[in-house]
Amino acid sequence: MNQVPIAFFEDVLSLAFVEGYKCRHSLFSGSFGKCALRFCELGHLKELTLQNGNLKERACRYYGLDGTPETNHTKFNPKFLLCKYLNYSVQGNEVPSIAASLPAEITNFMEEPGLFCLDLRSSTIDDKWIKLFCSWQRLQQVEIRDVLTQSVSDLLNVLLNQEQLLYLTVSTTNYTTAGIQLFCKFLLQKQFLGLYLETYGDEVGTKIINTREESKELLKGKMVYWFAKTVLPDDTFERSEAKAFDFIRFENGEMEVDYCNLTQTTDIKEEEYLKDATRTIWRFL
Repeated sequence: MNQVPIAFFEDVLSLAFVEGYKCRHSLFSGSFGKCALRFCELGHLKELTLQNGNLKERACRYYGLDGTPETNHTKFNPKFLLCKYLNYSVQGNEVPSIAASLPAEITNFMEEPGLFCLDLRSSTIDDKWIKLFCSWQRLQQVEIRDVLTQSVSDLLNVLLNQEQLLYLTVSTTNYTTAGIQLFCKFLLQKQFLGLYLETYGDEVGTKIINTREESKELLKGKMVYWFAKTVLPDDTFERSEAKAFDFIRFENGEMEVDYCNLTQTTDIKEEEYLKDATRTIWRFL
């Protein structure tokens, strides 16, 4: 199994592990299923922390696909690295300086296999940091955990113009109408695959649906993943015949809405499952 080309894991299997469903690999059969089980066994995440402009000592940390910390990282083959996170953190309100050696120190980490994600745990950045972040051609995902400031919006606008992001995660809830419009612009880009949002609100939900109605072809195949339970976009949705153990689906021919309950399977009554659903995935067909 170690002879399987890395491109197979990066371009095919890895997508099954970032879509948000539980145990998707168990649905695969034959050689494909064996590869998926192998990926589940050895797949891992890697994290590098940049605090106040400096890489933390012993900064690299490893995690299993379920988020469990792994101390024995020697067992991991880089081929099975699903995602690597560069965590940007600042204590205080002062923007840190960029050491001359920093770009080179990050290069090896950035060029390893797997999706490269910039995890913005602080919004304390300036034009110099924006220029550095946007110089990383391998940057494919940005996660915003702090306030959506003008500087962070400037960063997103530059990345939007560079047309390189596959995913955008917004874990904050303070965004304005301008922020919502910016998120929707990413959905219109050809290479972009998914938008992740912490909470559901009528304004952002309506804007996404309107964007989809105005540009159906551009949004085909894309998804919006909510870390919350949403309402159905309208009354045209019906319960899908699709059967699965980890989601309940509604569809209207142009869009699918999957409700996920992280603590139950669909063996229980549908009403109970939906009542405690905590994740929703919108897929545009």
